Amino acid sequence: MRMKNLLFFIVFCLYGCDSGTLWEHHPYEVHWIDSNVTLAKRFDDQPHSVTIGRVPANVIAVGINDRYVVAKQKAPGDDRVLYFYIDRVKDSGYANPDEITQGPMSEKTYLELKIKYGFPEFSKEF
Repeated sequence: MRMKNLLFFIVFCLYGCDSGTLWEHHPYEVHWIDSNVTLAKRFDDQPHSVTIGRVPANVIAVGINDRYVVAKQKAPGDDRVLYFYIDRVKDSGYANPDEITQGPMSEKTYLELKIKYGFPEFSKEF
């Protein structure tokens, strides 16, 4: 009986989770799990492969060029918009998000850094 209940619980939990990819530019992708939209880096080319988070929910825009990935996030719990960037040259699959992802920052700071570093435009909004 316990095994049957455990199996039912596992199936119920798996059924309740849904996910999908909204944007990808290998090895980066913006995906959603339930209602959380995040920016992540994939480890390989396989669908549904292992990813490591780079910008937490709720990502609302993203852009990329040869050097940088940029993201806009609606701040959790309020309506502020926060900005992030990733230097692709320094990113590796072994680095933690806080070692690679720069931000959150204000729009003013982001725009100053955009001029200094040549960040790309936001090319996709969610």
